[in-house]
Amino acid sequence: MLIILFGLAGSGKNFVGEIFHQHPFSFEFMDGDHYLTQEMRDAIASKQSFTQDMRDQFTEELIDKISKSNAENLVVASAFYKEKNRQQLLAAFPDAKLILIEADLDHIQNRLLERNDIGPDYAKKIKINFEQPIDFHGTILNNAGKEEVIEQIETFFPEIKRNQLSIRI
Repeated sequence: MLIILFGLAGSGKNFVGEIFHQHPFSFEFMDGDHYLTQEMRDAIASKQSFTQDMRDQFTEELIDKISKSNAENLVVASAFYKEKNRQQLLAAFPDAKLILIEADLDHIQNRLLERNDIGPDYAKKIKINFEQPIDFHGTILNNAGKEEVIEQIETFFPEIKRNQLSIRI
């Protein structure tokens, strides 16, 4: 199973990805930010928005990384602000599940204050580039912590609950 988490900076995509990675779910976790191109890293450092060419190149590179993964169950987290890039992923992986990660503004602001790379001002600047998803499989609300997220994962993916959650700690 391939699950792709996307959403605004500070929404908690990596937090949710790590929950998928931990027992009892035991998915492999791929943080898409590890594969940002140098051009994208430079744009972040100079607080500039990405161009669509940057996004397209990154998405193609990430598709290649995902294709080379041997993981039976993989969760990938990256912002994927544009519907075009989310559609690229679905074209490459038609069985993938696209899950939007959302959080309220206060939680996002607090998370961004703790980060060194993307602060609240830059996140606000790039937020205007986020296109509301058209073709996706659901939303996980990430406001109240790990247990709230686990309950939502179990609701969205009952097959995981049946197959992998039989030993619950």
